[in-house]
Amino acid sequence: MDGVTDERLCREIVAVLREIEMTRLDLLGPKNGDKRKSVRFREDAIVTMECGGDLLTAGLVDISIGGAIVEVEEAVIIGSTWAIHFPGMGMAIPADVLAVEGPMVRLSFRPLSPGARLELAKHLERHLTRY
Repeated sequence: MDGVTDERLCREIVAVLREIEMTRLDLLGPKNGDKRKSVRFREDAIVTMECGGDLLTAGLVDISIGGAIVEVEEAVIIGSTWAIHFPGMGMAIPADVLAVEGPMVRLSFRPLSPGARLELAKHLERHLTRY
């Protein structure tokens, strides 16, 4: 293995593991009649949302690799971008507000770094054992 360093090999292994995680989630796919690209998992948890210094507490209703639905008591603006802090995750996930129906807010995750995508995939992976 001429010219292959331990660091390079580790980066390549991590990249392959990320792809495996994403493929596992994508294989589940959406349910029949669902227009979403990714399977959604129901999750009853409390998340913190942060935007421009404002902090909100929200109830997580469901989550996928592409977004989430949360229930809030405060008003949020469609098109605003929030940093979503999920329990057990070491980083916030940036998300845009797509729709608001009463207290329900539909979020779409912004493009994620490979590390954030892997962190989110690990968060979702715990739901896979239920199926």
